[in-house]
Amino acid sequence: MRLWSCAVLFVALNLPVLAADARRDFRSFHLIGSAEIVGSRLRLTPAVMNQAGAAWFPERKYIAAGFDLTFRFQITDRGGLGEGADGIAFVIQDAGPDALAGSGSAGGFALGGGERNRRKKGIPHSVAVFFDTFLNEDGNDPSDNYVAISTNGSVKKMRWPPARLGATRNLPVFLKDG
Repeated sequence: MRLWSCAVLFVALNLPVLAADARRDFRSFHLIGSAEIVGSRLRLTPAVMNQAGAAWFPERKYIAAGFDLTFRFQITDRGGLGEGADGIAFVIQDAGPDALAGSGSAGGFALGGGERNRRKKGIPHSVAVFFDTFLNEDGNDPSDNYVAISTNGSVKKMRWPPARLGATRNLPVFLKDG
């Protein structure tokens, strides 16, 4: 049976995402891209455009029998395009701790940096829960405040926007309210 890597990947285009958890020492995460520890918080991206950052669990997690995970996030300093874009994602992948795909509407897990920048490869064989905070009209987004479950298959079959298994239309909360 194949083991999957269960990882927390948060990516944003131009808004800082802070995660805080008194029970977790963020220094144990494998940080890549623009991710950094700021005080007792994990900042995944600064409030500048075209950034992508990730924080992965350093060891593989066996998830075939299922798993429970709770996390909290805060989106602050809404700057740049659309006062904060493009969102964050929780990703399950088996590509390893250095996996990081395109920024912006690619959500850090999908092909390219959106419609106009497809040079960056996506994370193959991944599943993402994407908290999207920007309306990409060329990507058929349902709104600028939705949650989607997306998948990526083999590298040859990836496309933009990534395949959505489902998405919300009207969330009762505003994802980038700080």
